[in-house]
Amino acid sequence: MPQITYLLVQEQTSTAYRIHGLGISKDIPNTSKIQALLDDAAEAACARMGLDLAQGVTLIVYKASDFRGRLLSDIKRELGEINEDFLDNKAAECPHRGELSLLEADDNQGKVLVVFKMRVKPVHPNPSTYESMQRKSNEKILDDRPEPDDEIPPIPLLCDGFGHFLDILDGNADILGLDKVDSSKLWLEVDEFARNMCYFYAMEDDRRDKALPALDKNFTARSGVKIPTIHAASIGSVRSDGHSVGKHGGVVLTTKFKNRVARITAIPEVELVGYVARSHVKGVEEMQELFERWRVPCLGLTVVGSNVKFYAIIVLDSHYWLSQRLLYIAKTEDPDYQTVLIKFVRGYSAELHAFCADSDHAPRFLAFEKLPGGWLAVAMEYISSGVTITTATSSQLASCREHWASQLWKLVKSFHDSGFVHGDLHDPNIICDDKDRVLLIDFDWSGKEGQVSYLTPNLNEELLAGRTLGDLKITKGDNERVLQRTLDKLKM
Repeated sequence: MPQITYLLVQEQTSTAYRIHGLGISKDIPNTSKIQALLDDAAEAACARMGLDLAQGVTLIVYKASDFRGRLLSDIKRELGEINEDFLDNKAAECPHRGELSLLEADDNQGKVLVVFKMRVKPVHPNPSTYESMQRKSNEKILDDRPEPDDEIPPIPLLCDGFGHFLDILDGNADILGLDKVDSSKLWLEVDEFARNMCYFYAMEDDRRDKALPALDKNFTARSGVKIPTIHAASIGSVRSDGHSVGKHGGVVLTTKFKNRVARITAIPEVELVGYVARSHVKGVEEMQELFERWRVPCLGLTVVGSNVKFYAIIVLDSHYWLSQRLLYIAKTEDPDYQTVLIKFVRGYSAELHAFCADSDHAPRFLAFEKLPGGWLAVAMEYISSGVTITTATSSQLASCREHWASQLWKLVKSFHDSGFVHGDLHDPNIICDDKDRVLLIDFDWSGKEGQVSYLTPNLNEELLAGRTLGDLKITKGDNERVLQRTLDKLKM
């Protein structure tokens, strides 16, 4: 009887088996005992690989006899990239997604050829599993729960299509392709979809069967582009309520339908993420380069009773994380390779920035562009030696303190006379450089007095101290009060 080095669980075809554990070496007289062995061995086997049982590893076993007479080099080419550590029985790590690794190919000793690949960890939609997953930074869905995901850029900056979506909802008509939409037809079809979703249904499948054709009709209002139809179909081992697939092989729209909020045992939006994750498994295998270089956007739609919600879903790899708030340092493509600072904001006074820069009291203003989703991109000179004035060296403070104060009061009076207010003159927004210049930055709240306001009453206490006004309008008095407090710190 041959010794089977790796645990076989279930025959998938005549030559392939699914296994969940490694490191088992037992004489197995027949396959009826395999499942019993699995229960005892799976935890230890996954531990050997450094994996959690729930981590979603799929292992496929091929009989060595299937490759008898073939060169090992040919087998390697067929199976993909080989991890040499596994060939030498030094198994300790899983390969990256989409890679296959050869473990054993010794038919003479009665061993089997084992191939395995990582798959996306199943996304469990029940509330308790979701809450547990959200507390693990390497597994969580980046949905601002339970705390805001501050290091992640807003989704319109990661995928401009979702920014255009928000612009359309805000009534912006200047969107590429919007003129191809028959708005009257779309209005009628959306109303029909809404009426259908307001009905009571005995079964959730009945709601789905009414909704999917209505959604397809919504998309027919767009001419010149063939939009994939939506079907309830399998994605890997699960079946979606309805999804459509793009040319790249991944899901571009996915849906979930529930009849009521009460007694929901699975979170609909988490189920959407699970559908998308499973679709990416196949996509990565078939078009790996595209999926690794693209965010693979998908529009999610949940319908719970009569409540309809949209979700923007994208792939986010580690290099999209930010080390600080929406600030990037870049180099221009001109021969001088000028270093610039690029900032993404919701509001900005390009006028006041340029005004201060013309007086040599702000970084040079280079460019300003409106982006989809209500965002703005601002490019400016990068001051590599810049530090806040309260962190300047003691010698620089001693020699420049009075000069800086005089220049700042003169600058503030100058832009006040032109009708501008800055809105945030506490010390992080006033910097000095190695040329002893004093410069203002952060014009996010700036603008004409009477036209700009603080966005929230929950302000930094530096801005609130001494403020007696009941509204949030930014005044010249606010600028003067905060600047004085900032300059007082230089005397300490």
